[in-house]
Amino acid sequence: VAPRINQPVARGLRIEKSIDEVEGFYPKGKVFDSQIASYSTDLEYTEASFAGKGVTQGQTSVVLNVETGARGLNIEPISTYLNEAERIVAGRFEVLGTRRVVTPNAVGGGVEGTVLHVDLRQINTLIKEIK
Repeated sequence: VAPRINQPVARGLRIEKSIDEVEGFYPKGKVFDSQIASYSTDLEYTEASFAGKGVTQGQTSVVLNVETGARGLNIEPISTYLNEAERIVAGRFEVLGTRRVVTPNAVGGGVEGTVLHVDLRQINTLIKEIK
């Protein structure tokens, strides 16, 4: 059982679908399971380094935002990515909502674009059954 993280965490993604398709995958109230993934407690770094950077036509920048209190492991002391303030998080999540944020030339020196933010709450961790 991982300890609770006392601040929000975020994960930036580039997805090969339109923003409407991606947003449709995350309707409010949807519950889904996610395997182990790397998140950051530095929300500005997440958006600046991942979402939007290198996005081409047909791709969508997405930031998964998990509210304070999720369970995860702090791997910052052993991570090779020193700036990421990395946490490892997995579990069952509920979609609280989505929002589109316009990023005027701020994302990695790129052009203006729209980032889809998906706000999540971790509602359970994944438990592996040992046989």
